[in-house]
Amino acid sequence: MMKHILFFGSIAFVFLIFSCKKEAKPEDLILGKWKVTKLIVDGEDIVAISPDYQTQVEVEFTKSGTVVFNIKNIDYTKSPAELEETSASGTYSWDGGKITISVDDVGDLLSVTGNVDVTENRLLINATSGDTVDFFSLLEADKL
Repeated sequence: MMKHILFFGSIAFVFLIFSCKKEAKPEDLILGKWKVTKLIVDGEDIVAISPDYQTQVEVEFTKSGTVVFNIKNIDYTKSPAELEETSASGTYSWDGGKITISVDDVGDLLSVTGNVDVTENRLLINATSGDTVDFFSLLEADKL
């Protein structure tokens, strides 16, 4: 009888240990490619769809601390519609729960620091300091 109690107690203990999930860190969750759904630059959502113009942005965060913004601008006022693709690369770093993102925009270094709310599928960066007018003040994205 005592052997059965010890056996089942051991099994329960093993299940208890393995059922406890470690909470993922934002530093790990942010890695990968994201499709930007809202990007506030100078008070305007630049990825909002309009009849004349559309901007699509993807951002990728790598484990090595690099970040790349891939941007597609589509001008529907031209016939045929005109597509312009650009990219901006830089770095990102963490300080506590805040992220700092810096990119080289044609010779100008733009940088923002802000709060991050990230899950496996959703990213929100609310920039609280830095170039919040010229770079961005808010970035929302879905995981690709």
